[in-house]
Amino acid sequence: MNKLPDLDEHEQKVIRKHLKSVINQMIKGPIKQVKELSVKDDANFDLEFFCDIFGLPKEDIK
Repeated sequence: MNKLPDLDEHEQKVIRKHLKSVINQMIKGPIKQVKELSVKDDANFDLEFFCDIFGLPKEDIK
């Protein structure tokens, strides 16, 4: 909140709450797709590709 120094504590809390809500809405679809990918026959390839795109570790992919 450094770029909005004039906001009081309540206003900052409201902005954080709404920002969290927007982020959760944005990632809901991609997370659902990753969960669906994990049960497919060729899940390893898809999940490795996903990890490559987002720079995630691959050690938990089986």
